[in-house]
Amino acid sequence: MEGEVRTWWVLRGSEKFGPYTRSELKAMATAGNVVSGDLIWKEGLKAAVRADTLPDLSFAEPSYDNGSANAGGNPYRAPGAAVADVHHSAPGSFGTEARRVPAGHGSQWLGEAWDIFKQSWLTWTMALVVMWVCLGIVAMVPVLGSIAQALLSPVFAGGLIAMAHATSNGESADINHLFDGFRQKFGPLVVLGLINIGLMLALAVVVLIAFFMVLGVGVLGNLHNPAALLNGSTLVGIWFIMVILVIGIALFASANWLAPSLIMLSNMSPTDALGSSFRASWRNWLPGLNLAWRLVLIGLGAVILVSAPSVAAYILVSSKVLGFLIGGIMALVFGITFLAFVPISTYTSFRDLYGHGEY
Repeated sequence: MEGEVRTWWVLRGSEKFGPYTRSELKAMATAGNVVSGDLIWKEGLKAAVRADTLPDLSFAEPSYDNGSANAGGNPYRAPGAAVADVHHSAPGSFGTEARRVPAGHGSQWLGEAWDIFKQSWLTWTMALVVMWVCLGIVAMVPVLGSIAQALLSPVFAGGLIAMAHATSNGESADINHLFDGFRQKFGPLVVLGLINIGLMLALAVVVLIAFFMVLGVGVLGNLHNPAALLNGSTLVGIWFIMVILVIGIALFASANWLAPSLIMLSNMSPTDALGSSFRASWRNWLPGLNLAWRLVLIGLGAVILVSAPSVAAYILVSSKVLGFLIGGIMALVFGITFLAFVPISTYTSFRDLYGHGEY
């Protein structure tokens, strides 16, 4: 059903299928693809439950015990398995190539991100503050600080993905997950950062070459006459360079969208992760666009919510200090909330695109 969030999983032996919406779960039960003895789990539950304990499911077969020897010959029998066998998915339990999904999944990813965030919003806030403080301190190092920041950003991103994965699997959010990238995949994630530095330098070189090929001679020859720089050919050249820049940024973002997730949870190398993320992005550009415009809308809303109270305080009370204080508090609350949606929605989209379950 449109608008429902896919949060339900079917646990069968050592396999985990899903996630599904509640309506999809009902339909599968009616069709006999989910049977009464299957284990069902959703985000927020500490343990899986038998399907026949869910009151709104109707089954096409009689009840049986999960893990019984034969289960009456039922072909959908779920062999016995401890929930722990499948509840906490280990790295490598996801695929390495994304499937194609409908455009509506973009809004689903955001809804699932909200479900994860609201479970442990305070822990997410603390984790993001710690991350930005750490990156800010690193950036203060002369000369090498900005390079180190670029190298460590994917490592922290991997930690946020691990934190979202743990929370999604029913674990309590723990700020220590922020450093899982350092503990588990430090080398590959740093290499990813190094590759990204190279890609950005390559993009800068391409833009500079385009600038000098399209505008260089004309611009340098008219520096003494700024009005001459606004002629038609110059403006066309500027638009051409902007198009090159936008295309380059789009390609870079596509390759990096899911790369940290693939390194952390699918055990892929940095180059393979970049390639798979790029293919996933363009294979699913419609749901990606659906997610992106919603994130932009949330970001604009956050800016309005941050600025409006501080402006009102300045106008009504004529106090710059009060306006700054209110603006700072609002920026912390809504800014952190918005920033949390980016890595969490990245994880929920990765889980949907690379999970083994079928819809």
